[in-house]
Amino acid sequence: MMDAMSSRERVQETRGGKMTKELQSSRYIVISFLVREMGIDIVEAISLMAELEKSGLVRLESSGDLILKELGGAL
Repeated sequence: MMDAMSSRERVQETRGGKMTKELQSSRYIVISFLVREMGIDIVEAISLMAELEKSGLVRLESSGDLILKELGGAL
């Protein structure tokens, strides 16, 4: 997990900002949730998190806030 976090930090730094402790903590919580609830391993969860962020469905703010994109309409 720490290697993935380090990679993510390097990406953040190249974008002009360092990953905050709040952002790191939120990312860890979401990845841990994916592992536990979906029964996937940590590598898969990290990859899934990256896909969710890349697609714009999930965004983590530097404050640690989790932003979810709402899809669909009335059921």
